[in-house]
Amino acid sequence: MKSTRDTIYDELRHRLTSGHYPQDASLIPLALSEEFAVSRTPVREALALLERDGLLVSTRRGFAVRQRSDEEMLELFELRAVLDALLASAAAVRRGPVDLARLDALLERAGTLEDPGDVRRTSTSGTTRYAPPPTTPPSRPCCTPSTPR
Repeated sequence: MKSTRDTIYDELRHRLTSGHYPQDASLIPLALSEEFAVSRTPVREALALLERDGLLVSTRRGFAVRQRSDEEMLELFELRAVLDALLASAAAVRRGPVDLARLDALLERAGTLEDPGDVRRTSTSGTTRYAPPPTTPPSRPCCTPSTPR
């Protein structure tokens, strides 16, 4: 069972990463403890963990949403591109007939849509974004081309 601090941490982290709070929002421990109907201690602990995670910065009255610089955002996007490519390569190596059928169905469905937002929502709805790593290593390196289907 999760502790109160962990429950609050999870909820606040979800809110912060989903854009629930505006950029200039102040997170005040007293107000949050009233909102969550708990004492201030687990709220302060959760906020301190979020500060440690780099999502918040401490202020005189509480905490504020951390603003990232343009350089930090560029680094994050570059890192994301590298990770996405590595994960796509690993997924291609481990693919099976069911995976190919799902991709064919998504491609066919996406071809009937005109709005790029609809295409993106179709391709990610009901799927897990990243599969966990395999329990055994693949039989061939992830960067070598696989046989055509």
